[in-house]
Amino acid sequence: MKRLKWDSEKKTVTLIRPEKKETKASDDEDVLKIEANLVACDVIVRDDKAHVVQGLTRNDFLVSEEGKPEEISTFANGDDTAIGKSIILVIDYSGSQLPYINNSIAAAKVLVDKLGPNDRMAIVTDDVELLRNFTRDHEELKKSLDSLREQATGPLGRRKLGRSWQFSALFATLNEMFDKKELRPIIIFQTDGDELGFLRGQSDFPQVPTGLPGNLQKRIEKNIQAEKKYLQQNVREFGLPDLYTAAEKSGATIYTVIPGFRLLDLSSRELLAQYRRAKEAEISTIINPKLAESLRSHLADIPPELLMFQASQIMQMQQAVAGTAIVTGGGYEFLEDATQAEEIYTRIFSDINQRYVIGYQPSNLERDGKRRSVRIEVRDHPEYKIRGRDYYYAPMDSN
Repeated sequence: MKRLKWDSEKKTVTLIRPEKKETKASDDEDVLKIEANLVACDVIVRDDKAHVVQGLTRNDFLVSEEGKPEEISTFANGDDTAIGKSIILVIDYSGSQLPYINNSIAAAKVLVDKLGPNDRMAIVTDDVELLRNFTRDHEELKKSLDSLREQATGPLGRRKLGRSWQFSALFATLNEMFDKKELRPIIIFQTDGDELGFLRGQSDFPQVPTGLPGNLQKRIEKNIQAEKKYLQQNVREFGLPDLYTAAEKSGATIYTVIPGFRLLDLSSRELLAQYRRAKEAEISTIINPKLAESLRSHLADIPPELLMFQASQIMQMQQAVAGTAIVTGGGYEFLEDATQAEEIYTRIFSDINQRYVIGYQPSNLERDGKRRSVRIEVRDHPEYKIRGRDYYYAPMDSN
């Protein structure tokens, strides 16, 4: 992250890359790579009832780039064990994630057990630290996950929690971890996204609520101004558009897991009601009955306008996190209850395995670095919905 420089004229971030040193490849670094001019897309196909369509062959698909038909040269099913997946788990273990840590770690270990013989996995934390580099060793991955759980849930005096730099961790991962020629780069990104306000371009986050009683309005405005000042003093060298662009250029498919009640895509009325339910659920976990009753009483006295303001902040975080999956053709899930973790991770792995890996040699060989649109269709089935990347970035000569 120290090599990021903000270009105030172009309003974008520049990554200063170090010179690459020659290193000896280990067994864990072996992974199926694609040829420099091969465009590879992994897509999932659903019918008009949202059921996954399996059993399709190479001849069932039509591919075009910028409207021009292309010939499929590589085809495989997503569960083909001969095609190794490179999976990175980027996990937030900050204080806000404590209710989910134990179940999430257990679910991630189930994911490790599902890895194929040619799959490899790495683990990155919201400290922007590489907890475990790529490996196919299931036991080593599980040990790393256990160590993370012990750090987060150990005795208070020795407990270590993450820094909540989850977007920074993802940005670093996108820029540093994947070889551009890997066939199936995948990221599982678990976080609530509370680093959002520190990213460049988030000057309106949080927005000042309106309509509060006089004294409360002034107090909230004062608190928000102080918060904005702190955020600007610690602003990151990149913004959300930079993160999305890095996600697009990486070629990775991102699946996001968002702990907490879903507030995304709700009407104002639904948003307020859902947020109240979320707060009540938090209070119900408190063991001390007097404290719980006091918090319930306080919640009942909070003006709806203030609750709406708080809910909108969380909704914006969820929107930003979900966006990383949307731009890459992946998917997002809400971990509303910690016990859902294993089910969610199982669904993600199922989605990965039910995809089709389709590759073609583009007829346009210009190395101009431009974004090119890709259209994938199933022959004679216009009603089928295809989810996956519908673009790629052409390579660009360094000179």
